[in-house]
Amino acid sequence: MKKKLIAATIIIVLIAACFIPVTLQQSLTIKSTFFNTYEQFARANNWKKWRSDLRDTWMSDSSKITTQATGNTFSIACKELTLQVTNIDGYSFNVDEKNADGELFYNYTVTPKKEQNQAQVVVSEKKSFIKYLSGLFSGNSLPETHLGDIKRFMENPDLYYGFNIRKVHVTDTNIVVLTKTVPAKSQFDEAGQLLSALKQYAASKQLRQVQPLIAQFLPGRNDSVRLKIGLPVDKKIQTQPPFLFMTMPPGGYFYTTTYTGKLSNKIKAYSALYQYFRDRAMQTPILPFETYLDNKLPIADTSQVHLRLNFSTF
Repeated sequence: MKKKLIAATIIIVLIAACFIPVTLQQSLTIKSTFFNTYEQFARANNWKKWRSDLRDTWMSDSSKITTQATGNTFSIACKELTLQVTNIDGYSFNVDEKNADGELFYNYTVTPKKEQNQAQVVVSEKKSFIKYLSGLFSGNSLPETHLGDIKRFMENPDLYYGFNIRKVHVTDTNIVVLTKTVPAKSQFDEAGQLLSALKQYAASKQLRQVQPLIAQFLPGRNDSVRLKIGLPVDKKIQTQPPFLFMTMPPGGYFYTTTYTGKLSNKIKAYSALYQYFRDRAMQTPILPFETYLDNKLPIADTSQVHLRLNFSTF
C-alpha cells in the first residue's frame, strides 16, 4: 500500500512538473545591418513581408490583412491569426499571438553585433516543460516564433527586396540611337515613332538587330520627357545626325533586375535597386536604362511590360 502511494505521488509530481513553465531562448545572427533588422520588427507592414504565414496572403491579396496602431503597440489580423506587438524598451518587442491552435507569448530582442552589417535577434518564450521536451527531441524548440523566417528574409535579396537583383558582365554591344525631348503627354507616341525610324534606318544600312530594344524615359523641365531609344545591332557603322552610334565596351558590370507588370508600377523595381545600393553604400554614376525583353515599347502608363532594369554602379 505504501509503495503504491509513493508511486502515485511520484506520478502526480511528474505530471505536475510537465506543466511547470520554463523560459526558452534561441538566438540567430542576421547578416544585415542592425537598423534594417530592427525596422522589420518595428513596423507592422514589414511583418507582412517576412512572416511566412502572412507573406503569401500579402502577395496575393493584401486587403485580407488589417493593421492598427496605438502608441508603442500595433496589431495585425489575417484569417485566424492575430498578432499584438508592443515595443517595450526600444530594442525588445513583446508578441501576443492568437491562432487556430491557441495563444502564444514570446519576445524578440534585436541588438547590433561587433561585426559590420550584422545583428543578433534573440527570441524568448515561456512554455510548459513537456512542450520543451517535445521541441528538444524534434531539434527545433521554438519554431512557432518564426525566428527562422526573419533570417531567411533578411539574407535572401529576392525576398528582402522583392526582386531578383543580379550582377552581370557588360557585353560588347553596338547600338544605334535616337533621342528627342517631347511633351510628357505624347511621350509614348513619340517613342513609337523614334523606334519606327530606327528600324527603317537599320534596314537601309543592312543592320541586324541582335538584342531587344533599349529605352530611357527621363523626366525633363516644363512637363517634358527626354527620350532615348536604341537598337542593338550586329556591326559598327558611321552615322549622321539625328542618328547616333554608341557602344557598351565589355569589362564592366551592370546590376539588373527584371520587372513584369503595369508600366506605372515599375517604380517598385527601381526602389528595390536603389535600396540595394544604399544598403551597400554603392553609388550610381549614370542613369539606368531599360531593356524591353519582348521588344515592344509601352503605349500608355497602363501597358503591361516585360523589361529589365540596368544600372551601372561602383
